[in-house]
Amino acid sequence: MVEIVKFTYVMIILISLFLFSTNVDGKPIFIHFQI
Repeated sequence: MVEIVKFTYVMIILISLFLFSTNVDGKPIFIHFQI
């Protein structure tokens, strides 16, 4: 149950960063953060 919450939390952060990054400089988040 805890891992599901962590997974959801991380996904929300990644999506937020992705949208923020693409809106700011037009580059995909993957260029800035390589996981």
